[in-house]
Order: sequence, then C-alpha cells, then structure tokens
Amino acid sequence: MNYTAYLFDFDYTLADSSQGILICFRNVLDRRQFRDITDDAIKRTIGKTLKESFSILTGITDPEQLASMQKEYSEEANIHMNANTVLFPATIAVLTRLKEQGARMGIVSTKFRFRIETFLKDYFPNDFFNVIIGGEDVESHKPSPEGVFLALAQLGCSREETLYVGDSLVDAETAMEAGVDFAGVLTGMTTAGELQSFPHRVILTDLNDLLFPPTRKGWKSIYHRYFQLRKWVAFRRMIHIKQIRGRSTPEADPKETTICKNCRHTFTGNYCNHCAQSKDIRRFNFRSGILHALGGLSNIDRGFGYTLLELLYRPGYMINDFIAGKRVRYFRPFQTLFVLAAVYILLVQFIDPDALKKDNTVKSTKQQEIMAARDQLQMQLDTMQDETGKKVLEQAIRYLNRPVELESGQSDTQKSQSGHDGKEDTDISPDWIDNIVDNTVHISERKLIESPFMQRVWNILKNWAHGNKAVSIIFTLPLFALATRMAFRKRVYNRHYNYTEHIFVQTYIAGQILLVSSIYLLFRGKAEVGNLYDLSVLGIFVLFVWDYKQLFRGTWWQTIRRTMLMFFYSLLLIIFTAVILVTLLIGGLSLLELFGFGNGQWIMDNGQWTMDN
Repeated sequence: MNYTAYLFDFDYTLADSSQGILICFRNVLDRRQFRDITDDAIKRTIGKTLKESFSILTGITDPEQLASMQKEYSEEANIHMNANTVLFPATIAVLTRLKEQGARMGIVSTKFRFRIETFLKDYFPNDFFNVIIGGEDVESHKPSPEGVFLALAQLGCSREETLYVGDSLVDAETAMEAGVDFAGVLTGMTTAGELQSFPHRVILTDLNDLLFPPTRKGWKSIYHRYFQLRKWVAFRRMIHIKQIRGRSTPEADPKETTICKNCRHTFTGNYCNHCAQSKDIRRFNFRSGILHALGGLSNIDRGFGYTLLELLYRPGYMINDFIAGKRVRYFRPFQTLFVLAAVYILLVQFIDPDALKKDNTVKSTKQQEIMAARDQLQMQLDTMQDETGKKVLEQAIRYLNRPVELESGQSDTQKSQSGHDGKEDTDISPDWIDNIVDNTVHISERKLIESPFMQRVWNILKNWAHGNKAVSIIFTLPLFALATRMAFRKRVYNRHYNYTEHIFVQTYIAGQILLVSSIYLLFRGKAEVGNLYDLSVLGIFVLFVWDYKQLFRGTWWQTIRRTMLMFFYSLLLIIFTAVILVTLLIGGLSLLELFGFGNGQWIMDNGQWTMDN
C-alpha cells in the first residue's frame, strides 16, 4: 500500500538553512575564540540539539556554558536565520503534489516550531501542514521518538502507514526508534553509505523521488515501473527506427561550392560531377594510410567494414537497402562472401591448423586399412580351391586395387567399398546438407570407380571445391534463393524480389553466417572445415529468422513459420538436384562406355592424348 502520512525533518530536508546556521554558529564561536572550526564541521552537526552541537564542536561539557551558548545562538538566529534560509527547488512542487493526492504531512525537527512556521508562511497556506513539532514541544529531542509519537497522535495515523523523511543519521535513528519507515534524502551532509547502515525503505537523491512513493513490498510503485517501461519502449523504438533508416548521407549546402582536388572543377554537392571524387578529401594520417594500403592490396575499401557492421546490426534492412538501390556505401555481396571465406580460412590456419590436416590423416589411415584388407583377401585367394569363391575374391581385390592406385581418390572410394572388409561407416554429420551431398558423392563414385579417366577428373573437381569454401557455398545459393522465393511468395512487406535478387539476398546471408562463424571460431578455438558452416543448424536457423524478420517485416511467428518452410523446401530441392545430377552422371558414363571411352586410361603420347586400353 502507499503511505498516507509523511513526516519531514526541516533542515537539509525541506530547506537549506546551512548559511543561516553557519552565521549563527560562527558569531557565537568567534566571540568565545573558537576560530579554527571549519564550516563542514558545523554543517555535520545540523540536526542535533544546540547543546550537543556546541559540545561536539568545542569539547565543552559544562551544562552552564552550553546553555549560555544556546542562548546566544537563539539571539543570533532571530536576526539571521530566516533571512538566510531557502527552500530546496523540489520542495514546493513535491509537497503540493502529495497534498493533492490526499496525504497528511507534518514536520518533526529540533528547530523551534515558531521559527519554522514564520519561515513557511511565505510559501504555504497556514493549514498546509497538519502538524509541526519543534524543539520546544518535546522534552527529549531526536533521536528520541517522542516527537514522532506526538505527530502521529495529532495526525491520527498508525506507524505502518507513515514514512519519515530525513537527511541525517539522527533522523534515521529516530525513525528506527519510533518504528516507522525511513527514507533518506541526500540533500544534506550525510552520504548514502552512512544512511544505508540504518533500516530504510529507500535512499532519495532529492524530494522529487517521492512522486514515486515506495510500497510496502519493497519495489517501486507501479507508476515508476510504468514510466521505466515506457522509457524502454521508447528506446527500443528509437533503435528500431535507427535500424530501418541506417546511415544517411548528409545533404550538402546547395550554396556551398567546392574546387575538386583531382580535376580542379568547381561543383556543388558532395561529389564532383566531372570526375566523381568526394569533396571530403583530407590529408593522410595513420588510420587513413592503413586503410589506403589495405584497399590497394586487397581492393577492400571503407565500405567493407561498414557492410560487416550492418550485417551484424541490421542485416535484413541493409540487404533491402542494397537491392532498392543504395549501393555506394556497401561492399558488393559476392566480393563480401569471397573475402569472408578467405578470412575464415586464415583464422583456421592460425587458430586450428590441424583441422585442415584432418582429412589427409583420415585418407592415409583408410588407405592402410584398404591395403590390409586386400592382402588378407589375396592370402585367402591363394589357398582357396573353389572356382566360384576365387572369382568373388578376384572381383573384390580388383575393386580394392582401384582406389589404392588412384592417389587422389582413396578415402572416398573406399567408402563405397566398406562392406568388403566387414566395416560400416557409422559417422553421422550434424549438417543435413552435407549428408545429402555426401550420399550423392558415394553413389556417383560407385560408377566412377569403373572409369579411371573420369575418376581422375572427378577427384580434381572435388579437391578443388573442398579447398574453395566460397565456391562450395555459392553452389547452394540458387537452391536457397528458390526455396526463399517459394516460402515468402505471399510477402508481408516489400515488393516481390525476383530470382536474381533472391540470389543476392542469400549471398549476403551466407556472408553473415561466415562472419558469425569466424567470430565463433575465435571463442571456440576449434574449426569444422568439413562442414559448410561452423555454426549448428539451430544457429543458422536463428540467423535466417532474424534476417527474414527485418527483410520481409513480418511478425516473429510468421517469420519463424516461413523460415521453417524455406528449410523444408531447401531439403526437397537438394534431394531433387542430387537425384538429377546422379542420373545425368550415370547416363553420361554409360554413353562413354557404349562408345568405348570408359574402360581405358588417357595417356600422353607425342603431345597427343590417347586412350590406353
């Protein structure tokens, strides 16, 4: 519940009377030759009784001397106090707002009540405060709870519905002794750390925080939470608008003319209309020199870094801007893909070089297994008497000899023959795309093994594609582009992209996945060169959803559903493409065999390629 009664300390809580207090203390102390006491020392006694303050400042404990000092101080206060006291800027607005909300308010202070009333009558109506308890109204001053109890009795409020607001440790102790909640305010000399040593509901920077009254459950009011939520919504909206708009090119002053440093042509605007050089050409410094050198070596200009940042920050909006015609500031998609693929391979070389050697190690191991299996079959053939069994063993040995003789096809060929040595390859790739492609390769190689010439060509192409990650990715782009066009044919936002535009979309997305894979590699320290990407299928799916959400501007549920549909279409297209390729390959090899080109090997003879049967 909210508090229905508020009790305030006066000095340093509602008003800044430090200047008047300093003048009064200084006049009394100077007359008694206490001139080395600092202003801060005097200010830290504000809130205590006058006798306690003088005793702390001077070390005097004699009651008669302290009473004399108190009398002198009162005489000085009658002259200087109210004239040198000012309300804090938030006091009037906050108290008025609390009063409008129906709260009852009072003041409990060690300052004399008549002096408080005299000061406040210039700012508030006479009946504004329900009760004012001053130093003359109680026998025991703060931190005694007597003043708080007297105020509660006059207000008719319970302790549970009352909040005491003060600035000092004395106020905190008073609230604790009275059993009421305490709110510390940092407008005095006491720090937040000191106030937190006592039980408290909240520490206020100033009285403005009371407009969000603390609740009994310890969290801020629902109004404050609503305000914070609105701020978060506004901030998120601002970021969203920033994502959609991206970077804007500043408009040049139409009246400003510039002399081109390249062709000396006078022009208006940002670029020379004669040679197209930007007007913003400055002297070389270290940063621009490095960028210039990199651009000369790799043909990478400043748009590359900006494109990478956009791919991480607003990929879908950036792709839409590029297709819509904003292409000067962005690096072209296929260049981006090839550069990121090269960067990825370089990172693999530095971070996990063994990943590139792993395939060669596997090939060597499996070649040894094939040779061992062949030797065992040869031994059985030498001792076998059955003619039918001999023919079977001779056929098996013939198949095992082919991959051993062909250096570049050993590991892949033996996969198709794994049944001959009684072993099965049970490794399952986590990438479903690679699984389908691998299965297609195995089916093709069963036919290719019978044609040494075609197998050599096949192995050259396969090894070349394995070493060119960007090329391997490019082969999948048309399929993903077609699947995306099919899944998002009922577009939510944007015009329909044609097939070529969808290929550019997929190229940028592939570059984004490579970029995230490179960042992931830096933290993981392990590469998966054999897979199309280092990321898992779930990670790739999340990136696709994020990209499509920005690109097509649908709801999250619509985007997730259509992205799942796109992946399903991609799977069907890959299977269909694999079947077509295998069919064409087997048909082509059959035609070659029909015309007598499939059973021999091509050799070089006097500068001419001939078939050796």
